Amino acid sequence: MSGTKSQWRQRGHYIMIKGSIQQEYIMIINVYAPNCRALVYLKVLLRDLKGDLNSNTIVMVDFNTPLSEIDRSTRKKINKDTVDLNDTIAQMDLTDIYRTFHPSLNLIFISKMKTHTCYCILPRETPCFFRMKFYDTLLDRLD
Repeated sequence: MSGTKSQWRQRGHYIMIKGSIQQEYIMIINVYAPNCRALVYLKVLLRDLKGDLNSNTIVMVDFNTPLSEIDRSTRKKINKDTVDLNDTIAQMDLTDIYRTFHPSLNLIFISKMKTHTCYCILPRETPCFFRMKFYDTLLDRLD
């Protein structure tokens, strides 16, 4: 892999890696969205990156917000901003890979440490297995 670019924006950032694997060009973008106004941040970022994206682009995003009720620590309904974010994700043909492979798995563990809240996946049937929670997304195309 070659050609790394990172961009820090107000309240969010991304890292872009361009290169080739077995003579196949690939670009990987890892995005961390801010914990407020994620929808606005992601819309602007994807619009800015649109010229760089193609079918060999993988976009991984930490939306910093639960996208469905099953991902919330409380079973409150999702708010309008989250509904709008889900609509935008659908319009851009993004796929929540985790939920595609685990549509009903409920694995939320929450630990409050001072002022920071850490969200991790904790399978209830296998308590010794820990994995950081993030939303992987694969961008097939952006139209």
